[in-house]
Amino acid sequence: MDVDKYNKSFANQEYVKGRGEETEYYIITAKLGDRRYKLTLLRNHSIIEESYHEGLTAAKNSAFEWLISHDPLIFKLNKATMVHYKEDRPNGNVWVKDTNVELHRNLEAYLKVNNIELKNGTFKNVEVSQGQQTWIFQGNPSIFDINNYISNHKYIWWSLRQEYFADKIQINDNVFLWRSDGGKRGTGGIIAACRIVSLPLEKADDSDAQEYWYTDDWKNAYLAVKLEVLEVRIGAEFISRLSLLEHPILKELLILRLRQQTNYLLSKKHAIELQGLWESKNSFHDELRNQVSSDIEASINLEITDTEKERVIKSRIGQSVFKKALLTREKKCGLCGVSDEQFLVASHIKPWSQSSNQERLDVNNGLLLCPNHDALFDKGYISFGDDGGILISESLNEATKVFLNINEDMRINISESQRQYMNWHCDNVFKANYK
Repeated sequence: MDVDKYNKSFANQEYVKGRGEETEYYIITAKLGDRRYKLTLLRNHSIIEESYHEGLTAAKNSAFEWLISHDPLIFKLNKATMVHYKEDRPNGNVWVKDTNVELHRNLEAYLKVNNIELKNGTFKNVEVSQGQQTWIFQGNPSIFDINNYISNHKYIWWSLRQEYFADKIQINDNVFLWRSDGGKRGTGGIIAACRIVSLPLEKADDSDAQEYWYTDDWKNAYLAVKLEVLEVRIGAEFISRLSLLEHPILKELLILRLRQQTNYLLSKKHAIELQGLWESKNSFHDELRNQVSSDIEASINLEITDTEKERVIKSRIGQSVFKKALLTREKKCGLCGVSDEQFLVASHIKPWSQSSNQERLDVNNGLLLCPNHDALFDKGYISFGDDGGILISESLNEATKVFLNINEDMRINISESQRQYMNWHCDNVFKANYK
């Protein structure tokens, strides 16, 4: 496909010209190659979603899934038009619009495959029960203290904002809790596994969880589902949004494309993949724990209490998981470029001994450094400013700087989430004027 030609045609809104009355939403597919398609969703001619798919049917189904979740009335009120861009048509006309009949025929095929029926603008199961289902429920940490809420309670209530799912909720369904970024990039993702223990019901307010709200939203009545919290992973072991974007199958999760909802029902394929990913992280943790335990038994000759042994095990597990998490984001020393993993140290910005359990496994509280630069950072002879520029203690003379491979022009990449830890390091560890 001639991308420049397509972009120019798209910018001129040629998908509209001569194709009947304009609609609020446009579903646009463009054939990029043999079976590769680009999907673009528009509302009032502004892009609200873009994605890429193998096959035209997959692109269409993705559009139906997104728009139904966004507003179930879009198709009932005929507010959408589907138009296809393809350059190799015999008549030379690159834009072809589906008739309304064709659009609804494709929609009906999608609904049938997914066992959904449309009644009065509401989507419901064709069958009352399809077996155990899997959901993602999302929360925003900038308005609600999700971490402490799920850590402190065995049973919790979660809002059902997408009320058209009310008839679909079933006892014993699986739920993964998703913490949004909340303005801190890299912190969003799945942090807990739960089980539904009640059908949806109206709650007058959320006074039971008032202490966790940062706003007055707890006063509002809402439809809610009761959950049993099975496992919480707030630290480095959570499944991050960034890692899911690179997953060959889960990168198609609707929450990665339509991020403003609270409740998402997963397809069977996505449910199986996500459950497997969650369990594989469990297996890794158990394997690591057994390995560390064996290492301790072999390396410690002195008798220690079970409590002391447990503390050492947890410490080493935390450090190993922490380094593994850092290596998924960085591959070399941030200062000198050493990339051999056996010579890389997972250095805590705020020291392990002074960090909370959550901070110890927070990947934003870490840097990958070589042993030389780690020692300098750990002892406070270097630190980093808000822009990542190196700060060097005045106690080091020029000759020492050369031998230690540091200079004032060095800098690292530092994220917004890392700055709070780095500011702590500058205030509490860095020896700016130390003599």
